[in-house]
Amino acid sequence: MSEHEQEKAAWIESEFSVNPCALSQKGVALGNVLFMRTQRESIWTVREVLQSQVFSIVVTSFVEFPENDLRRMQILAERAKVNLFILSQEFHHSFVPQLQLQVSRDQQTGRLEWKIKKQRGSW
Repeated sequence: MSEHEQEKAAWIESEFSVNPCALSQKGVALGNVLFMRTQRESIWTVREVLQSQVFSIVVTSFVEFPENDLRRMQILAERAKVNLFILSQEFHHSFVPQLQLQVSRDQQTGRLEWKIKKQRGSW
């Protein structure tokens, strides 16, 4: 998000996994990020944000969304040309996003490492 300063982002979670101060320190313009905390109706909230077409980036966490709702969100994101990021601790085989990454931190160096777990159209 720091590389695309003009882009508007929505960060939707029931419990925030991000520290806005850390984003600011990394160069993210916090004025372009709307943080939403939802205890209930997270599926509805994500769908409404996608349909609004106000945000070009939407980040949410995976809270056991049913497969049909995941598919609807994917279709809405594609139609609205929105980059939808669904954060999860676990790898999910059923949902086929554009790209599924596994991110971890090297214990010795502290550097982030990532690998592609699944990419649509690659297999």
